[in-house]
Amino acid sequence: MQFCVVIPAYQAASTVGAVVRGALRHAGDVFVVNDGSVDGTGDAARQAGAEVVDHPVNLGKGQALRTGLRHAYRRGFRHAVTLDADGQHDPDDIPVLLEAVQREPTSLVVGTRDMSGRDVPGVSRFGRWLTNLWVRIDSGIDVGDAQSGFRCYPVPETLGLGLQGGRFEFEMEAIVRFGWAALPVRSVPISVHYEPAERRTTHFRPLLDNTRISLIFAYMLLLRFVPPLRNRYVPLPWPPPAGADAEAGVD
Repeated sequence: MQFCVVIPAYQAASTVGAVVRGALRHAGDVFVVNDGSVDGTGDAARQAGAEVVDHPVNLGKGQALRTGLRHAYRRGFRHAVTLDADGQHDPDDIPVLLEAVQREPTSLVVGTRDMSGRDVPGVSRFGRWLTNLWVRIDSGIDVGDAQSGFRCYPVPETLGLGLQGGRFEFEMEAIVRFGWAALPVRSVPISVHYEPAERRTTHFRPLLDNTRISLIFAYMLLLRFVPPLRNRYVPLPWPPPAGADAEAGVD
């Protein structure tokens, strides 16, 4: 398969190196989008063997994923596996996602985390329930873990969906727009690791970000029932033409 790994990273200097090294066991090319970090995240990723794309300032996870997918398209990758830089995902689960993609090359494959562990925070369980509900309302798709960042995206199809979310809502919006475009969305089980509460760091702000997500998806519910307001799905050409510009359809 023509696939790469894309890792959005912000202030992840202590963990990104191990994630990159794990991903390199399964992929020849790992791209880390350093989203305005000032703690040495970019240097740690480079030392571990990744190619780093830098944002000069923090733009949000959605923008980092968009940058990574554009970079993958320009480099000629048909699929991109994404996972978080904080170490919660096990890179050795990458083949599980790829196996599902091989059966349906245009599908979005989402890794469903096992949230039954003792160290899984309650706010994460609630956030998954809330976003699963909104995705089901907005698209009719019942996905196991709409918040999961461990995925495999078909790159030209994803970039043609008109995704607009700049932060954590990007990943949920992707599922909804895949559904609107009649593209398959599949779930596969993956493992997850959460540090104990005293060592855990997160950039997700439960109250603010869950409220933001709810407002955005309430607006998308309106779009669902007013088709002329939806962005049209126009997949980017494959293979990419020489000098391909992946800006179209993603802003």
